[in-house]
Amino acid sequence: MQENRAKNLVVSGLAISPERDDKSVVIQMCSVELDITPDVLHCKRLGKAIPGRVQPILVTLRSAEQASAVISASKALRKSTHMRNVYINPDLTKAQATAAYQLHCQKRQARMEKKLPTSEYKRSSFYV
Repeated sequence: MQENRAKNLVVSGLAISPERDDKSVVIQMCSVELDITPDVLHCKRLGKAIPGRVQPILVTLRSAEQASAVISASKALRKSTHMRNVYINPDLTKAQATAAYQLHCQKRQARMEKKLPTSEYKRSSFYV
């Protein structure tokens, strides 16, 4: 099961295209924005369609190496003008996603503590 998930990506923020299917949109996004042409097996929108919200897309690639390469290159989307709000993440189980979120929060907290030394906390708006 874990081997199958390693071949998957979750693409969030990619709007539905009325004239093209999700598979061709994902392939074009990867080739144009990331300079990678992955071998996409299939794409599926996740969850219920809710007006005003974009459903994430579960993308299955040919190999785990391709998925890893796309995820690594996905930071380039932050510099894109029209794909800035598109995020590519690994397909994680609920437990893995929770653990990753907790680790992210710990890193953010440690980063914030480095920026503002303990002695300056009392002078900040936290203790007003």
